[in-house]
This record gives sequence, structure tokens and C-alpha cells, in this order.
Amino acid sequence: MESEGSAGSSGLQRIGVLGAGTMGAGIAQVAAEAKLEVLLHDPLPGAVERALRRIGAFLDKRAQKGQLTEADRDATLARIKPQGSVGQLTGAQL
Repeated sequence: MESEGSAGSSGLQRIGVLGAGTMGAGIAQVAAEAKLEVLLHDPLPGAVERALRRIGAFLDKRAQKGQLTEADRDATLARIKPQGSVGQLTGAQL
């Protein structure tokens, strides 16, 4: 049985997400909450920054409700790494 909050027994530690719109940001958030490192890229200027703000706001609400500690919020956001080009996603395992 997997321990809670683990990335699983697959050995998967880092994913790449191309696109930081609603779907891409949601995937990035869920993966980061599952303690995976997320490499996030979007070719549209400002898209990644907007996604990080939306994710941060959502995590803030969860922290205010007591569903998440501020430390967990910060750690989740820190696991999302903006990438300047699609080529930088090659370090991802998925």
C-alpha cells in the first residue's frame, strides 16, 4: 500500500505540462499536490504566471478552510517550475 501523499511506486517524480490554461494548470496543481515536480510551459506570454496565480489563489482558499497548511501550500507551488521553452520539458519523465 502506498503512503499518503507519495508519488506512488512507479518511480515517477517529474512531469511536463505543455499549456497553462485551465486544463494544464489543473493538471499541474494536482500533480504538484501529489508531490511530483512539474515542468510547466506555455508559449503564450504571461500564461504560466497567470496559472501560478490561479493555483496560488485556490491553494490559499484551501489553507483558509484548514484543508491545507501554509507550508504545504508553499511546497506545492515550489514544485511547479516554469519553463521558458518546450525543449526544457525533455527532463520530464511523463
